[in-house]
Amino acid sequence: MDYRLLVVIFFTAIVHFVATLGSSVRVAGVRARSLAMAYSLWNVVFLVASMANTIQAPFLGRMLDASSMALSRYPQAELVRLTLYHETLQRVAHDIRIIMLGATAGTALGVLVIPTFARLFTKGIIYFEKNRSVPHLLVRLVHPPTVWKIIQNISVPTVATFKRNCRLVVPARFFVLNAIINGIYTTGVLSSLYAGVIYPSLARTTGTLASTVNGLATVMLATLVDPQAAAVTDQALRGERTEADVKAVTMLMAVTRLIGTLLAQLFFLPAAYFVGAIARLI
Repeated sequence: MDYRLLVVIFFTAIVHFVATLGSSVRVAGVRARSLAMAYSLWNVVFLVASMANTIQAPFLGRMLDASSMALSRYPQAELVRLTLYHETLQRVAHDIRIIMLGATAGTALGVLVIPTFARLFTKGIIYFEKNRSVPHLLVRLVHPPTVWKIIQNISVPTVATFKRNCRLVVPARFFVLNAIINGIYTTGVLSSLYAGVIYPSLARTTGTLASTVNGLATVMLATLVDPQAAAVTDQALRGERTEADVKAVTMLMAVTRLIGTLLAQLFFLPAAYFVGAIARLI
């Protein structure tokens, strides 16, 4: 296996792992009664973790550039008759599907770690409110005794825990939308880049459309999903709902996010040809 592929899989898993943990910030904010502080601290964690995305992107681009460049000297009408073209499409599609499995693995690990992360993040919020220093908090996190305490606090949720938390406190369509949107988000960039291999002469155009696809998914997430979760969280802060309701929403968001990474396998090829069609119309 190409080392570049291994790098992309690893960092893709990290990105999705951290993104999955983000849904537990609401639980920590409700527990600490400081939601704004929770999101402020989470932004620090997310910005540091986002470096993984900037690291893997060039490796992914280099992998697909090599494939599209090898085909770009042929007219599109001739490509469909070449064995090399079909072999290249099959190989690249196989690699991308493995990358998406990395996203699924990272998300699954995030789902398992959510209860532990919520407890630790709550303690981090309380510690910050006493010391008011992010650098001091970060130094504290890498202190050996703190690391050992974190390891001791790690616990894997049981099936009973999932059953207790995975209950509907908002309409089911909210979670269906979350799965679909995360499926689009997972495959958005990958499908756009793969479209550049299908249509080598349009590789740059399809690459720029990646941000459009993910931007659409982000808008859908911000308008159709996040407000529902935010409403439940605010109601819990006002005492109108229990912390258990926030935990239920958090867990179901994480689980449907995991389902979304699996749906991405189904969306991958249709999305690639859709992006390719748009690129040809521009």
